Amino acid sequence: MELLAGAVELKVGVRPDSSDVAEFLASLGKHAITDPSNPGAFERTNRPAESNFQVPAGETIRGGQLVLRGKAYSYSSAKDAMVIVLRELAKDDATFLERCSRHPDAQGRKRRYIARTPEEIYPDREDLRDYREPLPGGWFVATNLNNVLKKTIIRLAADVAGLRFGTDLRVEF
Repeated sequence: MELLAGAVELKVGVRPDSSDVAEFLASLGKHAITDPSNPGAFERTNRPAESNFQVPAGETIRGGQLVLRGKAYSYSSAKDAMVIVLRELAKDDATFLERCSRHPDAQGRKRRYIARTPEEIYPDREDLRDYREPLPGGWFVATNLNNVLKKTIIRLAADVAGLRFGTDLRVEF
């Protein structure tokens, strides 16, 4: 898990949470980590990997609570947390989503993560265009993203809004 987290950090510039790495590994379906205290111990299985996966003590994969400008919001998934942050910040500033969409971290090689149309979000993948959430002012945010990208979008939203991530905006997933 450490090797993979380190490789992601070198590539993207952000170190993923261990729960994100574990979730990714579990989703591969070939191996499952059966003993979180010994990441080198793998077991072959024909069942889905999630059935063998154990979340490390003190960590969660799904819901939680985020705090934005001192106000707490409950969320059920990383997607919900990202959407809550974008919608709440867009309420106060009509230009917020436009500025977010122009941020360098708001796009991949081919697509935008925040855009006016589903076609801009998934230009080459018509089959994925339903994986989006509406935002105020006719904007959309992509939801077919890994948790590292969702957290990147939350961080860029904080940056665009002039907030300090970890202080003015806190979220854990």
